[in-house]
Amino acid sequence: STGTMDLVASLVKDALPDLFTEGQVVAAEQAFHRRLAEYEMNIEQQKLFREDLRDLVELTVGRMDIYHLVGALLLEFCIHFFCENEMYEGEKLPFYVSTIFLLSNLVATGYLIFAVWLSMHASVASHSIGVRLLTRYARLSIPSRKELENIAQAPLLPLMDRFSNLAKRLGVSSATPAGVA
Repeated sequence: STGTMDLVASLVKDALPDLFTEGQVVAAEQAFHRRLAEYEMNIEQQKLFREDLRDLVELTVGRMDIYHLVGALLLEFCIHFFCENEMYEGEKLPFYVSTIFLLSNLVATGYLIFAVWLSMHASVASHSIGVRLLTRYARLSIPSRKELENIAQAPLLPLMDRFSNLAKRLGVSSATPAGVA
């Protein structure tokens, strides 16, 4: 009985010496919590970066949408002057005044069509650049294939090598307990 207890104590001491040192356990816990805090801070930093990108894109898209609305309203006024112009109905205007007015209105219509088109293009381009930045440069951290393979190769039981060495020293050839087939 005493011999068995001594044998078990020596086996445990040989197989698990690191578990009996409190300093190493505390250091391992601190390292784990430090690594976890580092991952959490990296994720928060990436979230803030993505949010900043979205805000900048929304600023440009919002401004271009306002330019588009104002340009469309002014374009509607210019076209309305061509369709329902009351300046010609009442009194007779001099020819040069109506010519200058119609030419100015025609030029304004051309510029407004161009402004509406460019504001639409800028809004769509800004949105697509924002999507490209979010998908290519500001992706959330996903482990690479190599990192996943390294994790898969890491021993799940770090003391398994010690147990197998102890089993070899004791002359046990199989890892299965006795009586289990």
